Amino acid sequence: MKVCISNSNGKVLAHCFSFRAMNKAQIFENVTESALLSACKTTFSTSAESETWTMVTFYHLKSILEMLEERYSCSWQSTKTALKLLKDQIIEATIRKDNNTLFDCNNVWYLPVINSMLKNLTDIAITYYQFLCHFDNDNDIIVNAFGDIMQIVRMMTSDYTNRVNSNGNKHKNNHGKYTLSHGLFFTVNQIIKLCDVINNQTYLNHALQEVEKFRSMWTSFPLSDVVTHLFYKGRYNYQKNNNLCKAKEELLFAYKLCHKSSINRYRILLLLIPIQIVMGYLPNVHALPRCFAQRFEPIVEALKSGNLLLFKQAINFYQDDFINSGIYLLMLKLDILVFRQLINKIYVVRKNMNDESKPHIISLNLIKSAMEIQSKLYMKSKWYAKLNGKHEETQMEMDLDEIECILSTLIFKKLIKGYIAHQNAVVLSTKLAFPNIKDVANWYKSDF
Repeated sequence: MKVCISNSNGKVLAHCFSFRAMNKAQIFENVTESALLSACKTTFSTSAESETWTMVTFYHLKSILEMLEERYSCSWQSTKTALKLLKDQIIEATIRKDNNTLFDCNNVWYLPVINSMLKNLTDIAITYYQFLCHFDNDNDIIVNAFGDIMQIVRMMTSDYTNRVNSNGNKHKNNHGKYTLSHGLFFTVNQIIKLCDVINNQTYLNHALQEVEKFRSMWTSFPLSDVVTHLFYKGRYNYQKNNNLCKAKEELLFAYKLCHKSSINRYRILLLLIPIQIVMGYLPNVHALPRCFAQRFEPIVEALKSGNLLLFKQAINFYQDDFINSGIYLLMLKLDILVFRQLINKIYVVRKNMNDESKPHIISLNLIKSAMEIQSKLYMKSKWYAKLNGKHEETQMEMDLDEIECILSTLIFKKLIKGYIAHQNAVVLSTKLAFPNIKDVANWYKSDF
């Protein structure tokens, strides 16, 4: 660590702070607080620059030691102390415009260390909060963590604003050197993680507003942090705000910016594909990664053919995967589109038959018969052997009342145009009976 500080090697120092590729339990085995403090003082007492890191490093390591011992309260206090010392002794010394020779505001080499400590604070806060939830559902821990991190966010936005103003509205990265403001997105991402835990939109909006001010200059920030931020924001708009249009916009932007070989592209796609399907854009399953093609191919096939039984069996078969991915509830909403496609197929067949004078009038019994035919086709398809090993159902049971109810929903959501002749038939509009799904806004939103 001392060598990293003397050489201004922030990435390696951050790696040491995070213990990412190390066995923490083995490293901290038989380590006491007094021995840890003594080692820190001995290691960092060689120069004024390294000595500043003594207590910051001690309290950071102390928090990790206490977490391993499951002393959550002590660990929480230690990581708060470490962040306060970092802010008071290092960050504020960096942004002060004086003749400080220890920390250069144009070369914040230790920015990865700040990120590592913020992540540690966030992880400890979430763990401690989840532990306290067994006794008392109090949000104080998350709120305090939010307040501590927001102080850093404000420092970073202030630094960014000052630089933009002084550089004539251009924020420059001096030959690959970090400035304090380059950590803005990573810091806000930690706030998003905290707000996810307690589902607090007010706090989240405060943090997002700080970033939104600089949207036109996002490309001047570290790309990995911007991609992570867009992913979190897209997921939030999908899961919490139910704003799929905004979620799609953020996730598409994240996908375009993400490195082609990064595994994060898979995480983005896992949310983006079902959102695109709901909005009327079916993916080319042959162009998808194999793991996605296996899961989405039967869904896409059901949406194209109007086969409700195939859709139901595919959803049941991959239920655990969809739940773990956070897309299960969104996938369930697609069943009404499958039913819509079934009506569309019946309408097209009747329209192409010369002996049908009124193809737009479809009886409820005819719809039920079409469902039975589709079920038999499913049993003869390749999907039957694959999907029915887990669920043995081979018939799509639905009475006329249920069919009429689904048709009413389709008409109400403007997915089809027409009206229902009660207990008899659905009468479709003779002009554009099936509007383009892309043009039907917010059909997926709940009506309750």
